[in-house]
Amino acid sequence: MAKTKVYHVSAGNSSKGPIGFCAEIRAKSKAEAIRKLGNIIPDHLELKNYASRLGIEYVTIYFNVDAVTEEDVDEVRDE
Repeated sequence: MAKTKVYHVSAGNSSKGPIGFCAEIRAKSKAEAIRKLGNIIPDHLELKNYASRLGIEYVTIYFNVDAVTEEDVDEVRDE
């Protein structure tokens, strides 16, 4: 039985562009980590309630989960 590791995924870079995100996923392989991440990332996220308190109509962030790949794993740690 394969031991799980912690895979750090970094997609985008908010220091260089407007959007970035990262996640740490416990999995047995990079492929499994990407699959798990893909199962929880929505195609979009609306910040309407929060934004409306600030006088903003809406903010919608779109995700292309199919574009997140094993190449986006930038760190692997043993448990």
